[in-house]
Amino acid sequence: MLKRIAKSRGVRRFAGRLLASYLRIVRRTNRFVVEPANAEAAFYAHVPVIVTLWHGQHFMGPYLKRPHDRVAVMISRHGDGEINAAAAENFGFETVRGSGAQRADQIRKRGGAGALRGALGKLKAGCSLVMTADVPKISRVAGDGIVTLAQLSCRPVVPVAVVTSRRWDFN
Repeated sequence: MLKRIAKSRGVRRFAGRLLASYLRIVRRTNRFVVEPANAEAAFYAHVPVIVTLWHGQHFMGPYLKRPHDRVAVMISRHGDGEINAAAAENFGFETVRGSGAQRADQIRKRGGAGALRGALGKLKAGCSLVMTADVPKISRVAGDGIVTLAQLSCRPVVPVAVVTSRRWDFN
């Protein structure tokens, strides 16, 4: 019964709000340094853009968004993705749900094609898109999805990393 409760949408949405609150505390207790110093001006000159981050370097990403910017985040349809989606929405992001896969038979299950169509729609409407570039289950290896999205949308890919000096690293 506890497993069923933990997997419920309401509990995961609540966990997402808790995650957003935690990230706000982390933001208030860390100093941000942008390198190079003119990065923001160069970035905002090309909006809408496809922002890409590695898994694990994306949690502080919400603090790159200006309040008036329209930004969507691509998040997997996996159960843990529901927590991330709730946190992202708490920061004012729109969401596109789905992810790619290494094998063709997994793409439909994970919603990759639908997510690609959704991402293209967001970019066409002037909304920037944020996504992790890693192939699922293989960290630090960019997948074909981000390249395909850039080709089809004709929008630039902007690689970004956001890390803190005080952090926990997970395997």
